Amino acid sequence: MPTDALEDLMHQKAHAQKSRAKARRSKHHRGGVPPEPADAPVLRTAWSTRLVPHNEFMGPWERCHATLVNDARAYRATGRPQIALLGDSITESWRGTGLCRKLGRCQGVPGVLQATLGARWPQPTVLGIAADHTQHLLWRLADGELSPAMASDPQLAFVVLIGTNNLGRGHTPKETVAGVVAVAGTLLNQTQGRVLLNALLPRGDGNKRKKAAPVVGSAADGSPVRSFSPLITKVNAGLRSWAEADAPRRIGTRSVFYFAHRSVPLQADASLAAAARFLFSTSFRPHCLGVSR
Repeated sequence: MPTDALEDLMHQKAHAQKSRAKARRSKHHRGGVPPEPADAPVLRTAWSTRLVPHNEFMGPWERCHATLVNDARAYRATGRPQIALLGDSITESWRGTGLCRKLGRCQGVPGVLQATLGARWPQPTVLGIAADHTQHLLWRLADGELSPAMASDPQLAFVVLIGTNNLGRGHTPKETVAGVVAVAGTLLNQTQGRVLLNALLPRGDGNKRKKAAPVVGSAADGSPVRSFSPLITKVNAGLRSWAEADAPRRIGTRSVFYFAHRSVPLQADASLAAAARFLFSTSFRPHCLGVSR
């Protein structure tokens, strides 16, 4: 084959490969199968950290995970009911941090935790990392955040709030439900404790967020929706159905519970954060009482 023809063929193949890669990225962007499945343990990739350069994000994330692993290892059964809070930034805020670094907008929030939930369950174990998805929580649990002491304590109740970031990055409601159910299933299968699944809270629909991480809607063409609200409604309906029907039938015991929150503006101004958290914690405290033995 002449050199010019060979070069043209190689150029065409390279162009085709780039086009296919672009098409795959577009498919993921518009509702195809994301490269990080929501219902399997996945260490964060550039796909889920794209708002921040991956190499800049992962250092703080890994250090934060190591901190939470140490907290899990430090857990000790007391013979009395205890709780562990698992999730993303909403959960991590109880620590007063984001990626385990102090945040001004979380000022006073750890004190609210101790004054509300901590008054009934002293020193709750808080295992949350900002921006995490269900697949990242599954990975963290498999990599040390579910210690043998936690797994073997029948008095420990796991309070789970995760999934909103899955929707923000492009997982469908069905995929998000599957991810949350995978987290609950992991806890139910690998521990002797109970699980309280929290409904996803309302979230903002700001233009910056929509442009950075369009939401996959239910439209036949996979076009982005204008609001997170219908997606959250679908996820919460799926979680309620699983917790109240599917899980008890499959597991055979009433070990998983579901709670739908009142609407509380948890991402409020820093001056209101502690007050918002007080409403949030007191709203589901009775349900924690129902789950813990």
